Amino acid sequence: MVLFFALVVVAMLAKWLVAFTCFSERLAFALVIVSMVAAEVERFVPSIVGQHVETVKSGHLALSLLGLLISLTLLVQSGPRKGDKNQE
Repeated sequence: MVLFFALVVVAMLAKWLVAFTCFSERLAFALVIVSMVAAEVERFVPSIVGQHVETVKSGHLALSLLGLLISLTLLVQSGPRKGDKNQE
């Protein structure tokens, strides 16, 4: 049941991925999808991940840090800029 739910969520996320036009938004969304798929594989087929635990952990950390970096850059880009005429 949980695996079916995860597949449905990943399929919906992949469908929504097309709606974004900005590269960094698509990259952040793709990171979420990859992270979710990796977590589900690790959960349901631990024998595959068991041999490469350290690699998976460092890869998950790298994905999380990259996602954080992209989120922060999107946050900074959405703020007001110097010289913006609408700025008060």
